[in-house]
Amino acid sequence: MKYSTLTVAALLLAACAAAVNAQQASYPELDAARAALEACILYAEGAAELKAKKAESKAAAEVAAKAFRAAIAARPNDANAHAGLGEALSRCGIPHASVTSIMNVVEESSAALETALKLEPTHWQARFLLALNNYHMPAFLNRTDAAIRELEILRAQQGERTDPPNFALTYLYLGDAYRRVGRAADARATYATGARLFPAEARLQERMRATSAAGPGGGAASEDTTVARDAVNAQRSTPPADAVPASIPTVHALAPLRVEATQHQLEEARGGTSLRRIDIYTMPGGTGEMLQTLQALPGTTRAGDGADLYVRGGDPEETPVFVNGGRLAFPGRWESLNGSTMGVLDANVLSKAYFSAGGFSARYGNALSGVVDVESQGRPQQARWRAGINLVSAGASVFRPLVPGSTSSTM
Repeated sequence: MKYSTLTVAALLLAACAAAVNAQQASYPELDAARAALEACILYAEGAAELKAKKAESKAAAEVAAKAFRAAIAARPNDANAHAGLGEALSRCGIPHASVTSIMNVVEESSAALETALKLEPTHWQARFLLALNNYHMPAFLNRTDAAIRELEILRAQQGERTDPPNFALTYLYLGDAYRRVGRAADARATYATGARLFPAEARLQERMRATSAAGPGGGAASEDTTVARDAVNAQRSTPPADAVPASIPTVHALAPLRVEATQHQLEEARGGTSLRRIDIYTMPGGTGEMLQTLQALPGTTRAGDGADLYVRGGDPEETPVFVNGGRLAFPGRWESLNGSTMGVLDANVLSKAYFSAGGFSARYGNALSGVVDVESQGRPQQARWRAGINLVSAGASVFRPLVPGSTSSTM
């Protein structure tokens, strides 16, 4: 969503001065938390010899987060405490997060910042850090638009103010976010405004020159990947005129994994393998039975002469069989010590069958190896019969409506 600068400014600028004063709140728990935050930032973003002390740095991060939680417990409605927790998690917690937990840390930080904004909508520090959390998310999560939304609100909230100098970062990151989504004209206008208001900010001047050189038809310049995740001690107290923003570490995440699972469907052209009923009846060694036919598909292992389905080395119980949405407790018959000899699924009464050797939906519940999901043909519309015989079994089926318009059938 693109916000109108004038509209948002009319709503927020009147409250901006009061918000700055509110963000100077002080009480013992919050003061202790701010001191812990400064200590953990020294380890996370300070000199190389401090960054090398991993154990001390991690301990400082935990102390800072714990201190802000204590401040929240003391004053649950204090936006500064929630914003401080979000900052501690982003700046100190992320560098120590594992690959599997880093997104949890980011989401916890964003939740704390969003709480701060509910309590104080003009809290600059909380909104800026929330924007950066979204800005530095992996591209496949598509969070750039969310970052743009927060930064546009900040731009309107700031108006023409040039103090504190941290306000220049709003224009810097908003322009970069516009370029990322291909909004070259908006990026040029944002850089130009920021460069005019903050002539001492070299990065804004460089970006304005680069995008102006590209021209209106030249497209967006490539994103400057050297931009540090500039941080802000913003409005924990009134920043001094010569305040230099600290840096927030970039969120690191693995590239998305691409999973290609095999899916086979009966009488379904969209499936990876199309199985016709005649294929089931004529499959060598399949005995005309669907579960034994599925044993010949990729991802399965034929461990014996029975109908049990071993998918990717898993036990047959790890591949549930569903019929019309209901899970069969046991899909076999003629059970022996080695499992079922035959399955109960007659291909002649099925309208659709879905088999997956991996990558199936979570809606199937406790399925660890694979899934077989079949649907029956439903109530027969006319009488018909079928007979079959092979080396293993023989049988016949009769289908007919009980009475015209009835809702049940016999077989």
